[in-house]
Amino acid sequence: MAKSKTPELTLENLPEIGLRVLTSFGLAAAVLALLTLVTLMGTLNQIEEGLIDSTAKYFESAWIVDTVPIGNVTIPVFLPGGYLLLAILFFNILAGTILKIRRNWKAIGLYVSHIGILILIFSSFVTRHFAWEGNMALRPGMQSSEALHYRNWQLEILPIDEKGEANKALVIPYADLETIGWKGERTFTSEELPFEIRISHAARNATPIPVSAPMSAQSDGPVIEGFKLLPLPKEKEAERNSAGFYADFIPKSGGEKIPAILWAHLGGNFAQVKPFTFEVDGKKFAAQVVRERMPIPFTIKLDQFLFEKYAGVMTAKNYQSNITKLEDGTEEKIEVKMNEPFRHRGYTFFQASFGPPNAGPDDELYTVFTVWKNPSDHWPLFSLIVTFVGLLAHMGWKLAEHLRRSTRIA
Repeated sequence: MAKSKTPELTLENLPEIGLRVLTSFGLAAAVLALLTLVTLMGTLNQIEEGLIDSTAKYFESAWIVDTVPIGNVTIPVFLPGGYLLLAILFFNILAGTILKIRRNWKAIGLYVSHIGILILIFSSFVTRHFAWEGNMALRPGMQSSEALHYRNWQLEILPIDEKGEANKALVIPYADLETIGWKGERTFTSEELPFEIRISHAARNATPIPVSAPMSAQSDGPVIEGFKLLPLPKEKEAERNSAGFYADFIPKSGGEKIPAILWAHLGGNFAQVKPFTFEVDGKKFAAQVVRERMPIPFTIKLDQFLFEKYAGVMTAKNYQSNITKLEDGTEEKIEVKMNEPFRHRGYTFFQASFGPPNAGPDDELYTVFTVWKNPSDHWPLFSLIVTFVGLLAHMGWKLAEHLRRSTRIA
């Protein structure tokens, strides 16, 4: 059989050459080799930067720009990131499936297995862009219909009425705040507010510090009421970072700006955030930095938390939460255990932990759920089943064909 010749590189042949490269096994092999290298580098980088930052740098990025120390030499690294590599692999498999597999019923197994692999890769893109992870902490008798993000912080502006209550919050999301940086500045405005908000000196991890403290010299931020905001190194465990920034509330009607240091107080699962309060044009407002909130379309109430430990030690043998799901006027009793999560309407509740730390025998315990919302939650399992069925069908056909040939020869 004569091999097809590679067309000469001309402007007219560029589409054909590009298609050949896109569907080639060589491209797939190169991408898989690079994915192996990126996975190794990202895994090792977790030692220095932690899981979240390493995942963002190596697996969720289009390009990797980094340096790798080898002895006394630092080598610059510029590689395609995991996101770009998976995108290339996806289109390589998709184009190869359409153009290279023979169009007959004998190849149905190959089609099915390739579709399974495509579903698996596509599920990673859906997870990257649409998944959300947070936590919900409840004491017995408490109920909630929202979860708080583990790592992302947002700024909430609360108009306060004559009764001293805030019935709504205007939100500046994490996606807008994280792009500012320590040297940057950005102004936000809303028709519902009589002032503009200018954010500067934003840090993912920071703490206010009095100017009398020697460490205050490490911050070049402005002084507000005897305090500076001191940026801190990022924590390896990203949920321990406490965001902070400077905010100027600038009245639209003129007048002096109102400066403030806004800082996200960690303080545990039930810490009360003390907002910064101010007044503009005779109206009262509050500003607070809190974890990003995810509303849940039903309510979870904790009825009882059960904790069982091994004899003589504090190691948990089992712990579970007995909860009530409140939805549309109905109630449903549910048990959430260590390895038995509760799933409903695309939300998954895992029994993650409990507190308080070092609780005594008479202390009331609370539960902490990890709340996971991922539209492609079950896609990896489905893709593996589809791939397995496709390969089984293809190998079964090949085996049957081999047996038929053997029978003819005999």
